[in-house]
Amino acid sequence: MRSMESIRSLPFLQPGILPYHLLLFVRMTGLFLLSPIFGRSGVPARLKAGLAMAMAFLLSAVFPPPPGYAAGPIPAYALDAILELSVGLLMGYVTLVFFSTTQIAGHVIDISMGMGVGSIFDPNTRTMTPLSGALLNYAMLLYFFVNNGHIKLLTLLYASLRAVPIGEVRLSGGLALMAVEQFTLAFGLAASLMLPLVGAALLTETAMGILMRAVPQLNAYMVGIPMKVGIGLVLLYMMQPLYGGFCDQVFTHLFSATEQMILSVGGVG
Repeated sequence: MRSMESIRSLPFLQPGILPYHLLLFVRMTGLFLLSPIFGRSGVPARLKAGLAMAMAFLLSAVFPPPPGYAAGPIPAYALDAILELSVGLLMGYVTLVFFSTTQIAGHVIDISMGMGVGSIFDPNTRTMTPLSGALLNYAMLLYFFVNNGHIKLLTLLYASLRAVPIGEVRLSGGLALMAVEQFTLAFGLAASLMLPLVGAALLTETAMGILMRAVPQLNAYMVGIPMKVGIGLVLLYMMQPLYGGFCDQVFTHLFSATEQMILSVGGVG
């Protein structure tokens, strides 16, 4: 009984300001639902909810409810909850788009290398993922954590509360255009990653065509496919020292786009 009374006496569980803290929790939840960093399907739902609740509890001490706070009518409060959820979902969307660069590039790379039929099932997206895409995605994810990208992402979540306080989220039509711009930018980054291997595959095809013309006895399938796969694997290995710089570029655009999204929902920028 004493433990229950002590829990109910916590400041953020007081009936007058509980709706405010629920909105704070909803904003945290959006990021943990959609982000490929925290929202992966392999992470248990209870852990996601616990992390969101822990973030809301910690940030409630830094961003307490304004004096005289009172929740509005139920329809208005439900709209506020949807808007708060949209902030976290927008942040998750940006991270999802930029982390998809490896999936886009990997799909084209595998087709160019002749390994398009060797896709594997990705439990995170519940789709068939190319082998190269899965390898590049896991390498990017590891590089993200090694360089404390997850801390930067949580810092941006904190910054969203400073730039856009609870209950002041305003969505505008410019967000759709901004989302399209970020997708276009991510596709351009994916193209810069896959073009060297696509170019090498085209050169290999050209060389094989000349070779088949000069030596008709050679079997194009027995010689060409292993050659394309071997050249592709060698190029992937040679690109690894440059992959860190590519990831840095992706993360720079990711954090910049997230900041722009946050400012947009607050009516700034």
